[in-house]
Amino acid sequence: MIDSALENKIQLEFNFRQKIIRFFIENNIKECCTDYSCYVFDYYVDSEKIEISKETPEPYYSKLVKIWKQFPLMG
Repeated sequence: MIDSALENKIQLEFNFRQKIIRFFIENNIKECCTDYSCYVFDYYVDSEKIEISKETPEPYYSKLVKIWKQFPLMG
């Protein structure tokens, strides 16, 4: 049985994945691999903050940083 805090974290992760793929498609952000897996994100569980990781290769990192503020993290 999964406790409610863990269930909430799993749901946040699932919602983020759906939103980020939609965001990529709507903003014509190209795949950097064959499936967007080169885009890396840092998820801070306690604050529920998500940031673009510097592990994302250039030039994809810089391009995404420029439009990141447009990404609807919550809601």
